[in-house]
Amino acid sequence: MGLKSYLAPGRKSDKKDGKSTELNEKAPATGASTPHHLTPSGAVSGAATPFGSRPVSVFPEGDFRNHAKEEILDIKCDMMVNSLYQKQMELLWTAGAHDEGILLKKSRGKYACCPSDLESEPFGFFKAIETLNVRCAMTVNTRVIKLFLHNNDSPFIPLKSGLRLQVLPDMSYLPRCAKHQFAAFIADRGILVVWDDDPRHLIKRAEDIEQALMKMVWRQDGEEEEEVSEKEKTAEININEIGADSEEAGAFEKPRRIVLTQAICNALTLCLIIVVLALGWRKVAIEIGYD
Repeated sequence: MGLKSYLAPGRKSDKKDGKSTELNEKAPATGASTPHHLTPSGAVSGAATPFGSRPVSVFPEGDFRNHAKEEILDIKCDMMVNSLYQKQMELLWTAGAHDEGILLKKSRGKYACCPSDLESEPFGFFKAIETLNVRCAMTVNTRVIKLFLHNNDSPFIPLKSGLRLQVLPDMSYLPRCAKHQFAAFIADRGILVVWDDDPRHLIKRAEDIEQALMKMVWRQDGEEEEEVSEKEKTAEININEIGADSEEAGAFEKPRRIVLTQAICNALTLCLIIVVLALGWRKVAIEIGYD
C-alpha cells in the first residue's frame, strides 16, 4: 500500500498536464475561419505583391493571352482556320459539300477544322489528312478541275516544266500518296486536295496549280507557235556590204612565197644522224684493228 500511495498522485498529475496541452493547441485555431499564408511583409500570397506566389500578368485583364498555352493555341488555330475558309469561299473553291473545307494541325493527333462537321465523316477528308500527318490541308472544288478529271484515265496530270501531279481514285488512297508533291486530285469527287507545311502558303500553292492547269490548256492550242514567233522576232540578221575594192571579195590574190623551214630542219637532222653513225662505225673499226 505504501508504494501505491506514492504512484497514484503522479498519474493524476500527468492527466492534468495532458489536458492543459490539448487546450493550448486548440487555442490558436479560434482565429479566422480560412487560414492565409503570409509573406515576409505580412501580405496575403494571392495579392499582387513582389512576394506573392503568382506574378502579375503583363497583359490587360480579359485578354486571351492570359489563358493557358493550350487555350491560346486553340484560339490561334481556330482564327487561322476560319480565315482560310473565308478566303476559300471568296475564291469560289468550295461548293458547300459535306466533306470540303480546311484542316490545321494544333498538336500531335489534334486538328482544327472548318466547317466543324468535317470531323464527323468516318472515312473522309479529315481522317485521311490525319493519317497523312501534314501541317495544314484544304480542298479545291472548281469547274476547271472537274473538266480535267472528267475523262482522265491517267494516274497523273502533266503540268509546266515536265512536272506531273498525281490522280487518286478516291479519298481512301490519300494517306498512301506521294506526300512530297503537296497536292493530289481525287478522281471520284472531281476535287483537288492541297497541303503545306505553312498555312500562310496554302492559298498560294493552290493558286499556282490552278494557273499551271490553265497554261497547259493554252499551250496545247498555240503556245508552241507563239514561242517560235517570239524567237523569230528576237533573231537578228547582220548584213555587211562588200565593195569591189575589198580584199574579202577575192578579186586579186597576192602570190605566196615558198616556205622551206620544215625541209631544212629535216635535212639537218639527217646529216646529224649520218655523222653520228659514221663516228660509231669508226670507233668499231679502230677496236677491231687493235684486236
